[in-house]
Amino acid sequence: MKVLVSDNFSAEGLRIFEDADGIDVQYRPGISPSDLLEAVAEVDALVVRSGTQVTEDVFQAAHRLKVIGRAGIGVENIDLAAANRKGVVVMTTPFGSTTTTAEHTIAMLLAMARQIPQASRSTKNGQWEKHRFLGVEVSGKTLGVIGAGKIGRLVIERALALKMQVVVYDPYLAAEMVHQIGAELVELEDLLNRADFITLHIPLNSETQNLLDADTLARTRPGCRIINCAIGGLIDEPRAAIHGVTLDPAVVVDLDRLSAAVAHLASTIDRKPTDAPVSPAAGGTVTRVPRRDGRAPGRTGRVAGRRATSP
Repeated sequence: MKVLVSDNFSAEGLRIFEDADGIDVQYRPGISPSDLLEAVAEVDALVVRSGTQVTEDVFQAAHRLKVIGRAGIGVENIDLAAANRKGVVVMTTPFGSTTTTAEHTIAMLLAMARQIPQASRSTKNGQWEKHRFLGVEVSGKTLGVIGAGKIGRLVIERALALKMQVVVYDPYLAAEMVHQIGAELVELEDLLNRADFITLHIPLNSETQNLLDADTLARTRPGCRIINCAIGGLIDEPRAAIHGVTLDPAVVVDLDRLSAAVAHLASTIDRKPTDAPVSPAAGGTVTRVPRRDGRAPGRTGRVAGRRATSP
């Protein structure tokens, strides 16, 4: 069985493939789209992170492909409709980066609350503007969590430890379940009206695309701070979020996840007076995560190998 690993992968994850009988691993991180089309034609399994775009053309070229292992949660870089048409199984590692993404969310929240990026830049420039960067305490503030899945719940736990009040908008959860984790289930309008901070932890689909647009952002509380460590496209960045960051001091938006179309605007966001922290989709990236979520695709490959050789 041949396995192609087309994104950066941990040595521990690769070792699982190498130690398995009957598996031939090709490790080609950063492979070009044209080379990918050629390489995928002869493999039974493909292992990716978020860098490889598994498009319709890839599936058409993949004559032997049986399974894709995604080291991470999101599958926005994989054409799932094409996978279904070709009968290719797509597997993810849903617990691989949940903790680190939740921690990154809290880090962004605190950085915004205490204006750490601005204060750091000012101090490095030789200023000592102690009274310019007056932050706010998060204790007692209301955090609005949009989406209380695996990551959202971990964020809620950490917010409660900071003595924050938490309200949740998630149309797929019962009020009792949300109450059990220490939060209150509300409608989106109520969350917008009450939250001092808002964080998004939902997938991108037809229901959630541009969930926070110019209209919904206009209904947030003055001074509301918004954190998106989920995925680009949940906020209507060109018309709403970017406008809010650069021009409107009443709404500050942290953008760890910009949609590809506006990612180039990050450099201009960071230079504005009302700037907020911006990071390169780093929510799920720390030194140990590649080992933690890198093991599961390796095991997926072994399962796929058994499936491929079974009668």
